[in-house]
Amino acid sequence: MTINNIQFFKDNVKNADLIELAGGILPISGNHIGKVVLDKNNKTALIEIKQCAEGQIIAYYEGHLLCKNAEYQTGDTEINGGLFIFRKDEANPDKYEIQLNHNRWAVIIKCSEVELVNYREIKKPIEEFKDIYAGLLWGKFFSIVENE
Repeated sequence: MTINNIQFFKDNVKNADLIELAGGILPISGNHIGKVVLDKNNKTALIEIKQCAEGQIIAYYEGHLLCKNAEYQTGDTEINGGLFIFRKDEANPDKYEIQLNHNRWAVIIKCSEVELVNYREIKKPIEEFKDIYAGLLWGKFFSIVENE
């Protein structure tokens, strides 16, 4: 994610400033995504964000991206590793498109509004932090759940 992508995120995600207020991490990466709950009846998608600071900093952050008026499609891909793309939907400029991938499993969400909710720093003991950090690297927490 480039500086332009970070600015696009800040300009188009409601409450995006919660990340900076909590001392969190931008850009969001594919390996920062946990459970993705797709609710067909309510037309929402709730994307869990799990972020560990890198380097010699021990800091852990959690939150969610709530996508409203959402449509989605899931499927297998040939993409290895984590992927997070947030942009305008080329076919419908009134909507956003979020692409998520991990371990060759993907979801594309198209929605009219994206809001960052309950993003905060969470203090974790070092052993738990290490387990979360290692798990994020290989997609341990990534899952897609569809509710009807």
